[in-house]
Amino acid sequence: MGIANYTELVTHVDHSVHVVQYGAHQNVAIECLTCMEILVDFDLDDDDLVQHEWGPVEYGRMTGNPHRKCKFCQAITLDLSDDDAEEE
Repeated sequence: MGIANYTELVTHVDHSVHVVQYGAHQNVAIECLTCMEILVDFDLDDDDLVQHEWGPVEYGRMTGNPHRKCKFCQAITLDLSDDDAEEE
């Protein structure tokens, strides 16, 4: 499983390739949907953990559901509490 060199990767030129996350964002992979093959994947290490900084509440274009996005990694949360707000 996976791509190890130029020759293996070039066979996927012009294929439908996507980046996807698995589990609770514990693994990320580049997949060739044309071949149904995982080209490369990585597991989340402790060194990769990101301290999220949530942006303002946004609303989904299709559903209108409220959510917030991390300014760094674009992760989405449905927790709308404003943890960064100053307490009165």
